[in-house]
Amino acid sequence: MIHLNPLIKVITDLKPDNLLVVSRAIGSEETIATLKILSKVVKSSNHTAQCHFCRPDEVLANSPMHHVDLVIVLDGFCKASKTEDMQCIAKLRDQVAKHLVVGVSTEFQMLWPMTDFIAMGMKKLAVVDEQNPLIFYSYDILTYKQVPDWLNPKYWSNPEKWDKHRW
Repeated sequence: MIHLNPLIKVITDLKPDNLLVVSRAIGSEETIATLKILSKVVKSSNHTAQCHFCRPDEVLANSPMHHVDLVIVLDGFCKASKTEDMQCIAKLRDQVAKHLVVGVSTEFQMLWPMTDFIAMGMKKLAVVDEQNPLIFYSYDILTYKQVPDWLNPKYWSNPEKWDKHRW
């Protein structure tokens, strides 16, 4: 079973109203057990929360998806073509989720180096060492880019003349 501590921490911190779990192996026993645990954690942190599950190919379908607070991608990648996987992650990041967590097995580190996730605006969240080590990456639209210090009226040209003269 997947070590869930990083995911449980994200869920309890965010308290999402809705959660989407994307996995290629939705029907496997291991994935079903993981989904049950995640849905219990979501319900305990927010009683009105809704949990949804889908496969990556459903994400890539042209049908519009509902916006969700948190998307967790488990074991869903590295089995199809890398371009399709990147398109799926990009669609989830750009159109579906406020927060995105992707778990990638370390056995696919050559196919999915950390630089690919950094290029998609993600940060390393956690590395879980056990029988099948996983690296979790996260994307949060609210902390994606910090506002630079210079971006305030203090450094703009002649702020004292605003509303006094027409530029």
